[in-house]
Amino acid sequence: MVRIGIGCKQYDGVTKQPYTDERLDWAFRKRDQDPYIQGAAEYLDKAIKWAGSLGLKVIVDLHGAPGSQNGFDNSGQATKNATWLQQSNIDLTLDVLRIIGKKYGNNPTVAGIGLLNEPFPEKLGYLEPSIAKVVEFHKNAYRKVRAASSPKTAVLISDAFVNAFKWNDEYQEKGPGANIIDHHDYQVFDDNLLVLDLDKHLEQVTLDIDASVANSTHPTIVGEWSGALTDCAKYLNGRNEGARYEGKFSASPGLNNTCCAGENDFKAFEKNETLKENTKKYLQKQADVFSSKSNGWIFWTFKTESAPPWDAQFLHKIGIFPALTGGTGNQTISA
Repeated sequence: MVRIGIGCKQYDGVTKQPYTDERLDWAFRKRDQDPYIQGAAEYLDKAIKWAGSLGLKVIVDLHGAPGSQNGFDNSGQATKNATWLQQSNIDLTLDVLRIIGKKYGNNPTVAGIGLLNEPFPEKLGYLEPSIAKVVEFHKNAYRKVRAASSPKTAVLISDAFVNAFKWNDEYQEKGPGANIIDHHDYQVFDDNLLVLDLDKHLEQVTLDIDASVANSTHPTIVGEWSGALTDCAKYLNGRNEGARYEGKFSASPGLNNTCCAGENDFKAFEKNETLKENTKKYLQKQADVFSSKSNGWIFWTFKTESAPPWDAQFLHKIGIFPALTGGTGNQTISA
């Protein structure tokens, strides 16, 4: 299975007008102020077709929403003023999801649709009202996608950086198709976790899942994780931002360590036996825990420009990526 993140940012490059429902060759909406380049539609459709020809399934995940749902660059807009909770932006997102459901939700290759990647209430204003709006959005989005999609198509709902069991009383809609809670698990975006040695990192894997996933009454997956033990990958914290690990990230005091060459160079990674062995142990521990304590996992990502611990293709090539056997059988790699 392959998870493909897409943005809410495409439109008709010829007429400059949004596509109607009847012109579903590309129906994602773009606001006048958005700078994004057109042309991704063809390749998303090709990727789904290629996956189907190989017997693979696809999760189509809405990764970027208008105004930014978290302020991170992975939303399509790095900003300290995320405005996704403005009603016009939420309405646009809901319409995009309705169209995604109509276009892709009946394709037998598409196993699921992710409603929105990593909405972050803390970045969207006062926490409790923001959480309430995120919940309301998820419920409305679920109904839009479910109404347009095959009953067999799953709907993935982000835990919004809140422990998955917190949503046990929410998202109780009945009917065919699964509501799946999507939890992302990293140990590199927190100074308190970056200071851990390898043994403590391995212990933390179980602690994190027991705290965030184990008591969820919904099917819950670890929708993102990697082999990284530091945040040293180039631009991981944003363009022109450095690493917390070296104390060079502007939003954190950070540590006073030095990133090794293998964090951003494939050949250097292969030559660094300690880094390679530590990464292998960390990967295997996560795969074992996520397989036994969740309903599946998705590794982020399949291929990178220069970041070995995040590159499943490279890690598999050198023999340290966990074997895709055992557990729930629901193991996935993101594109």
